[in-house]
Amino acid sequence: QTGQASCRSCRKSWPTPTACAVCQGVDLGKSLPGIERLRTQWNDHYPDTTIHWRTLVAEELEAPLASACLVVVTEAAWLGVGEDIRKSERQCLAVRRLADRVATKHGTLIFQTQGHFAPNITEWLTTAGMQHFVARTLEERQHFGYPPSRRVVKILCRGDQIVANAWRAQAETALRLAHIEPVDWRGTLVPERRSTTRSQQTLLHLVLPPHIPEALLVQTLTPLAAHVTLDIDPIAFLR
Repeated sequence: QTGQASCRSCRKSWPTPTACAVCQGVDLGKSLPGIERLRTQWNDHYPDTTIHWRTLVAEELEAPLASACLVVVTEAAWLGVGEDIRKSERQCLAVRRLADRVATKHGTLIFQTQGHFAPNITEWLTTAGMQHFVARTLEERQHFGYPPSRRVVKILCRGDQIVANAWRAQAETALRLAHIEPVDWRGTLVPERRSTTRSQQTLLHLVLPPHIPEALLVQTLTPLAAHVTLDIDPIAFLR
């Protein structure tokens, strides 16, 4: 009615498009009814049955549940949102944690989702399916050189590429003296979703063999951490 589209998560608004920016399609209607519409329909037909509605908002997923509860997730594919390599892992963990909480309360859990996503839920909630998912995900991580096949350290430098390369030179010396080898580097990279109010930052990834002890790595890099932010395990497996 206002000619504006808005995001339910961050509340950002923008002019409603007339066609898809990717395929130029004009059928932009919702493929699934939203939570307000579902709640209205449910209350009209089953006013005496209490139902717990859940969206992708973390606070709702962690909200207390009553005994013998009935829980509906209105779009399961949104659980664990994100576009990095961990997206399916986060979705899997979110589904399993919620299912466990509902089972503990002897309740019933209903997922509303796209047809192509439904087999994922079935896989994640069975022992054999979860074993297959873990094996497949480990294979993908090994192919791309991510943990646990390699150890990856994320370094966020405060400054431009010159500052980041100078820090890298210091780190290479420290790693060599600590007999931490072989090492590889990815970057320099520009961080995604960086606030425009912050000063410039540059990203580096330090890639190491998986057997390097975390304690030795922390001891070696901590003296160099005055002007950087270190994340020792930024792409943890199923965590």
